[in-house]
Amino acid sequence: MTPDLKPKWIFFDLDGTLSDSLEALYKAYEGFLARYDRTGSREEFCLLNGPSFDEIIDHLRRAHQLEEHSPERMMTDFRAGILQAFMQDLQPMAGADETLSRLSARGIRLMLVTAGSRDEVMQVLRRFNWQDRFEAIITGDMVTRAKPDPAIYLKALERSKAEAHQVLVVEDAPHGVEAAQAAGLQVVCIANQLCPLSDEQKKGASCIRALPEIFQILG
Repeated sequence: MTPDLKPKWIFFDLDGTLSDSLEALYKAYEGFLARYDRTGSREEFCLLNGPSFDEIIDHLRRAHQLEEHSPERMMTDFRAGILQAFMQDLQPMAGADETLSRLSARGIRLMLVTAGSRDEVMQVLRRFNWQDRFEAIITGDMVTRAKPDPAIYLKALERSKAEAHQVLVVEDAPHGVEAAQAAGLQVVCIANQLCPLSDEQKKGASCIRALPEIFQILG
């Protein structure tokens, strides 16, 4: 699908798209499993890039035979590890701040659409001083089905009051790209070395290596 060169809205994912957070999240994932004497893999981590926290904990309990541990305790441990990793390691993606400023200067309306919980997302935005960058923020705790289900992007589209062809989505993860495309939205995918898209997942999306390259698509 060829992106609209003059979108009214751009919906941005956060982790791995605007926030250089995937390595920090991977460290948190590894540390979480190590506390339970388990070992993860990059393949499993990528599978869990997009689902809700509840779905992640449910998967880890089943996949690593941790059913004897309460999901509430595991959730507390998991979120604590993510917060610690974010506070130590988190940085914006290269060119993110300038890209958001230039897009706003063009009159393009920006929305953040992320699977993270609102409390954790707001911590990231405060860290980057991005609290006022977006007209709206849609988080994973506002929908009942996580990416790759299109629910979160359908909610964002409803919030924008735009037509699907007036929206461009910027994503990095396979589940995110699938969710946006299932919602009928045009997608630009940013290269993700940790969890790369397959050739099949790249179909119908325009791919860039870094955020500032979006202007080569927008013109």
